[in-house]
Amino acid sequence: MLRKVKGLILKDYFCAKHFYSCCILMLVSVGSLLLSAEDEGGALITFMPFVFTALMPNMCFSLDKAYRFNSYAATLPVTRRGIVQSKYLLMVINYSVCFIVMSLMFFISTLIHGTVFNIAPIATYFAVAVLIDSVFYACLFRFGIDKGSWFLMFLFIGGIAVVFLYLLFGDLSIVFGSSGFDDFIKNLESFGFMHIFNKLWLPVLIAAGVFFVIGYKVSCVSYHRGLEIDMK
Repeated sequence: MLRKVKGLILKDYFCAKHFYSCCILMLVSVGSLLLSAEDEGGALITFMPFVFTALMPNMCFSLDKAYRFNSYAATLPVTRRGIVQSKYLLMVINYSVCFIVMSLMFFISTLIHGTVFNIAPIATYFAVAVLIDSVFYACLFRFGIDKGSWFLMFLFIGGIAVVFLYLLFGDLSIVFGSSGFDDFIKNLESFGFMHIFNKLWLPVLIAAGVFFVIGYKVSCVSYHRGLEIDMK
């Protein structure tokens, strides 16, 4: 079974090899910037490879639809669970490579400049990327590439709209405490962004693990539904 899943992962890799070339270029570019960073704030730019890699699932699913791979997959000796596993394993591999390379480059930077090594920002970016892609994969397997992409776009815009409306009209003391938003900004300026990452990375990582498991289960159950939509 593992060999079959490996074949599916290699299929996605070879179909998107030009995209991976761009990913390598992005890693090298951001890694170079990290080496020149003279303080721990340099880790804040490590979100860029994760954002770029987040485009991967949409590309793989689009190529599967364009090449009608889903129809061909029905003739292969692989189960729908195996196909879902290959996508989720590819996600973990992609983000793990980003995490390892960015952490290594940042560690080298701290040795060069004598700064503090703080992995919290990179771990937070990793967790957020896995969380978002877990939801994205579940939507793509459930609704197909077209409807799934539209659903995610409306979900993203809706989330921003909710946050914006809450900042305008909501009770900010619920989120920022009795001191309010202004004092929150002042504290942020005093402690720095690293203070937020130090608080966030573990809860976000746990949430990412939960969403990863839920997204995988939903994808296994919903795979045939999305397959039928994409084949129409």
